[in-house]
Amino acid sequence: MLRTDARGVKFLRDNMKTLIDQYLQLAEIGVTDDEIHNKLSGKDNNEIIAKIIHFVPIVASRTLFGDMGVTFQDNYYILDKNGDLLSQGSIQDDSPFFNALRSFEFTGKQLKAVAFRSSEAHALNNALNGGSDPKDLVMAPPVIFSEQPTENGMKKGQLTIQKLLSKVAPIKKKSRWKFWQ
Repeated sequence: MLRTDARGVKFLRDNMKTLIDQYLQLAEIGVTDDEIHNKLSGKDNNEIIAKIIHFVPIVASRTLFGDMGVTFQDNYYILDKNGDLLSQGSIQDDSPFFNALRSFEFTGKQLKAVAFRSSEAHALNNALNGGSDPKDLVMAPPVIFSEQPTENGMKKGQLTIQKLLSKVAPIKKKSRWKFWQ
């Protein structure tokens, strides 16, 4: 059973920072996410390694582009390989994982190694290269497949996200994305 007192939360946060650092060290030398998952996963941490591989690049890209005035959404969606919604949440939630991730201080080399593993960074880069003003950009929430999607899963996933986003009220434009909001 996990400890929920202050010492238990500190233990979780410190271990997550260690795993994040290990992920970044491997990414810096060009190891793929699949290879990193295989190297770092064990029976007790498979889920946390998957979260690190999915969310570190998102947070890194937001760190990289955050001061430009781009508006990011805090919510995210996780789909299965068939395009069905498995879960949704907020990057701003108070879990030990997201607290550790939001408080992580990336080096320039780490940002370079992982930010563009995020589709969000590629979309931003394309928009900026196309002449968009970053202050006018409002990003869609991140969508993550829990495993490699099937061809039909990709199609269904697009429909699933369209339905979900049609029910969400537009977000108010923020001047920039801040972890402490």
